[in-house]
Amino acid sequence: PDRAKKLMAEAGHAGGFSCVLLSTAQYGMHKDTAEVVREGLDRIGVNVEMKLPDWATRVTMGNRGQFDVGVMGTAGDFNDPDGLNSILNGSLPPSYLRSIGIRNEVLEAALAEGRRTLDIEKRRAVYARMEKAALDDAVMIGLAWRSQGYGLRKGITGFHNLPGFNTFLSGTTLEQTVLG
Repeated sequence: PDRAKKLMAEAGHAGGFSCVLLSTAQYGMHKDTAEVVREGLDRIGVNVEMKLPDWATRVTMGNRGQFDVGVMGTAGDFNDPDGLNSILNGSLPPSYLRSIGIRNEVLEAALAEGRRTLDIEKRRAVYARMEKAALDDAVMIGLAWRSQGYGLRKGITGFHNLPGFNTFLSGTTLEQTVLG
């Protein structure tokens, strides 16, 4: 908190500032995270107005850019670093998925270069630049990770969770699953 207050003072906000934090009350993990973030910001003098609408309204407000700080979550791993484009690329229109109004030309250029590059080693170097640029600007901060869970009845065999973002389709891909 002391370092944050010092940086805020250097940026001309020694007395703090106000912001709108957008999350949702529909999902406990999002609501709880928003409350923790608000408490942390309050400690450094940031006055947070929390908006916790239902999920559909949260998405609409996010897509309109009606927030300063947003709590967002996802349930999958990225199978490719380019999957971060929709979350980190500030040149894209406002979205509930990403920070708004923040451009990082190094990050955007690396994402575009990575998309054009097929050589694995070159892609690693490109995405290392992208990662450094993302961390330098901190337009997105990961606070928690939770695994996607599935409950199965006794006697079900052959179910396997698909990797990465395909996890959302796991419940509909039952070719190998047997009941009984």
